[in-house]
Formats: sequence, structure tokens, C-alpha cells
Amino acid sequence: VETVVHKGSERDAEKFSWGVNDKHGLPRSNATKRLIVLKMLDDPEYSTESDREIARVANLSHTFVQNIRKEAGRPKTEKPVEKPAEKPIK
Repeated sequence: VETVVHKGSERDAEKFSWGVNDKHGLPRSNATKRLIVLKMLDDPEYSTESDREIARVANLSHTFVQNIRKEAGRPKTEKPVEKPAEKPIK
């Protein structure tokens, strides 16, 4: 059996799992894709991401993510805008 081993944390493995198996083996069911999107929408790191970014990570279409977000009643939240650090005046 051929295997590929990735180094990383349990969190890295979780994030990796969201986008794998989309191109080989049995296609992911819509139910599986929906669970991935809902998990990402519940995730503190991804809950404020755009539909397109969630779709990119999960290897899904942004319209699929958009539809699941609407269906689940999860409004888009704005990411906090980080202000650039002010340079001290010399």
C-alpha cells in the first residue's frame, strides 16, 4: 500500500482533511461536503472567512459554500480590519 505522510499537528490534519479526496476515489457526497462547510463555519479561524476562501480550502465551489451558509442561517461576518502599525515620529 502506498502512503503519503505529512508532518504537522492534529489541527493541521483537521484542516488538511477538509480539502482532500475531492479528485480521487469515490466522490464526496453533498452531505459530506455540507458537513465540511458547516464545520468550517463553526471554526473560530474560518468562521469569518469569505465563501471563496472556505471554498478554496475545502476544494468546493464558492456558490456551494454560499448556499450552505444561507441555508444554515449563518450570516457573513466581517473580519476585523488590522490597522498597520504607526511609525514613530523621529
